[in-house]
Amino acid sequence: MRNFEREHPDFLKSPQPVDQLPWGHIGVLVHQIKNTKERDWYTNEILKNGWSRTILEIQIESGLYERQGKVLKKITFIPFLQSKLLQMAIAVPILE
Repeated sequence: MRNFEREHPDFLKSPQPVDQLPWGHIGVLVHQIKNTKERDWYTNEILKNGWSRTILEIQIESGLYERQGKVLKKITFIPFLQSKLLQMAIAVPILE
């Protein structure tokens, strides 16, 4: 609880996403994640997706935060002329 209070001194004074979490979730976040930015990201994901504490622990153990965005870095773009041919091949109308 002291660690949590140090990390969120204005907990009762201002609306923060973390004040919407059960204490079990907060305990997991404080004990398992030291990086404040990463902890805030997980807090927002919990609220957005409605994760249980067990799901939160699984996501942390699997390194979900570190994996975000890595898939997009592997995407290669098709040059415009080739994309036109691809659209014609799959019968998608070309938007110009």
